[in-house]
Amino acid sequence: MRFIEKDCLIQVNVGSVLGKYGSDIQKTSHILLRNRMAHIVASDMHTPHSMSLGNGAEAISEVVGAEEKGNLLDRRPRAVVEGKTVVIPEPLEYHPKRNFWNLWGLLR
Repeated sequence: MRFIEKDCLIQVNVGSVLGKYGSDIQKTSHILLRNRMAHIVASDMHTPHSMSLGNGAEAISEVVGAEEKGNLLDRRPRAVVEGKTVVIPEPLEYHPKRNFWNLWGLLR
């Protein structure tokens, strides 16, 4: 949150959203997206085998809805490239879900 409070834009890799790097990273990327802590989704595209943004558009829409998907994949990145002001939503406060094992750790 400190970076966001200092007006830094946070980018998530589309491979993370799709689970290319494992389920923990996928869950984290979804948390960032759902709680408005990630502002742009992009692809690394370092090689021809890299995942394109088109691969993740549907998944992103499932996580945040069609309107925010447009912001993440098009409107905000376009504003950055054009040197325009990027409007970002206020982040939501994240509260991790508690389960038995989380509580057990607190009791020890």
